[in-house]
Amino acid sequence: MNALRLFALPAFLALAACGGGDTPDDDATVGGTEATDAEELALPTLIELIQNEGRLSVLAEALTTAGLDEQLMGDGPITIFAPSDEAFANLPGVGSSDVLFQPANLPLLQQILAYHVVEGSHPSATLRGSSAEFVTSGGASLSYDGSGPVITVGSPPATAVVFATDLQASNGVIHMIDTVLLPTE
Repeated sequence: MNALRLFALPAFLALAACGGGDTPDDDATVGGTEATDAEELALPTLIELIQNEGRLSVLAEALTTAGLDEQLMGDGPITIFAPSDEAFANLPGVGSSDVLFQPANLPLLQQILAYHVVEGSHPSATLRGSSAEFVTSGGASLSYDGSGPVITVGSPPATAVVFATDLQASNGVIHMIDTVLLPTE
């Protein structure tokens, strides 16, 4: 675990909140249609979307525990590969959410959460038919493969399947995954 990377997550998210990164156009595509500024304002932020999505309640709790929830209210854009509640329930032993949420494991929790966040908006249409790597907000490399019938992220032994795509927020997009990814770097 690289301590520098752990401290980089809040800085990255703060920069993203300030609009560091891609500059959004006046009109943006939402769900395949043009959205006006008023429609974009009607969309929830990433954290609001996570908090209101019933299948992401453990992720919402993890973000709050790690002190990262407010940072996901900024401008973005950010893409989150969001582990479902079931994904957290399947974490074995030391990785279980009960253990991760203990104060002594806060740096590990922050590192794991950072591994699921990438800069920029990456809707499923840009992931399908290709494969590449992202640099996560923690500085690690996260591969994805959209060349097959499903989009997967991560590297064996921890590969996750994207089972719900394009949950649109005002400051990014969420793709729900079936596995909590653990950084290998």
